[in-house]
Amino acid sequence: MNDVLVASDQALELGKAAYMQNRFEAAGAHFREALGLYRQIGNVLGEANALQGLGEIEGVLGRHEAALKLFSEAQRLHKQIGNVMGEANALQGLGQIERMLDRNEAARSHFSEAQRLHKQIANVLGEANAMQGLGRIERALGRHEAARSHFSEAQRLHKQIGSVLGEANALDGLGQNERALGRNEAARTHFSEAQRLHKQIGNLLGEANALDGLGEIERALGRNESARTHFSEAQRLHKQVGNVLGE
Repeated sequence: MNDVLVASDQALELGKAAYMQNRFEAAGAHFREALGLYRQIGNVLGEANALQGLGEIEGVLGRHEAALKLFSEAQRLHKQIGNVMGEANALQGLGQIERMLDRNEAARSHFSEAQRLHKQIANVLGEANAMQGLGRIERALGRHEAARSHFSEAQRLHKQIGSVLGEANALDGLGQNERALGRNEAARTHFSEAQRLHKQIGNLLGEANALDGLGEIERALGRNESARTHFSEAQRLHKQVGNVLGE
């Protein structure tokens, strides 16, 4: 049994590594291997984690209904064994998929429950990420004041724990929200700070997206030379990281 557990843990870690390298087919194969082994020895936690990994893969590949089933089963298993963090993470996965399907009320329900669970166990990073999910939902529904509140709280929490990437992403959300309201100066402040933070940690894609936001703001304000500068730099960064759509 110990040998099977070691093999299943190794397969799970290989799946995570392949996923981080965008090798999704290989990641799926590793997660499926881990899932079979965990089931063989009755390791419910491992089974739930492998299901979540498969859910992430299906979501990335656009197979949303399959992803929902996998995240739902993972959530059920985490809840069964009292793993609150795992349950919260699975709920966030469900929220992200529902948001992709424009089922915003369902997504909001999942993110809200995830945020409650993260707060229950004092997982500040998880709580902040769930708040960002809620901010995106409220923005999509046109509830911009509620969205601002969620993004601001997410930024505060990320800053509290020193999560620079999380803080930068929350600032991006604030910038997009302010831009939707036509508050261009406020939006520019948020995008500028987000760009600075992304650059600080070497996140080229994040920096490029923030520069895109700055370019849109400058264009809206009629400052076309400044807009051209931002878009040119964003295009260079998108090209550098191979993001053809962004470029």
